[in-house]
Amino acid sequence: MANISEIKELAKLLNLSNIAKGRVDLNADYKNKLDYLEYVLREEVSYRKKTRIKTNKESSGLPNIKFSKSYLIDGVKWQIKEIEKLKFIEEDRNIIITGSCGTGKTALAVEIGNFALDKGYKVVYRHFDDYLYVVKQKIKENKQIVEYNKLKNADIIIIDDFLYLNIKDSDLEIIYKSMIFFNESRNIILISNRKPDEFIDAANDKHIMNTLIERLKSNAHIIAL
Repeated sequence: MANISEIKELAKLLNLSNIAKGRVDLNADYKNKLDYLEYVLREEVSYRKKTRIKTNKESSGLPNIKFSKSYLIDGVKWQIKEIEKLKFIEEDRNIIITGSCGTGKTALAVEIGNFALDKGYKVVYRHFDDYLYVVKQKIKENKQIVEYNKLKNADIIIIDDFLYLNIKDSDLEIIYKSMIFFNESRNIILISNRKPDEFIDAANDKHIMNTLIERLKSNAHIIAL
């Protein structure tokens, strides 16, 4: 008759790490063998999901801040409630959060990001300057290759301080190509102190800038705080 130690060793060979490490209770009492097997496998899957969510949260770069809805008008509260259902992911929609300093733009984006992480999505949060440095140096520096791969593997990319300062002419093409690429298959959340109709003023080349903004704005949720 097999014992617990032998089962754990077999689990280790099959890479069922949570069973192998004893996190799953193998002494659970089930009369039906199939019910018992289902229980063991579901517990393994559950532990793996929790571990994956924890890893994704640690890798996301989301700051540890809380969002308060207490001062918001009812229309914005309703808009945020709808977004927190995460339908924007299925609908392939971006989110643009605008407002003055201190209105909670970043905190709102973080809350949305944490909702998505809890559902198993991969989220990456970066300031715009950091994002630009990564896409500029992704071939030259090993560290930035790793950072760029995080962006490529993300389901949602959150970019803070978007267009806080005007874009240099030498950077505009890099920004355009990278954001158009990510926009094709990921959801982007932009946080900015500028209103969307003011984005075009951030670059000298109005044609490229307008094309980029129109792509990012297309079908996007726009939240003004």
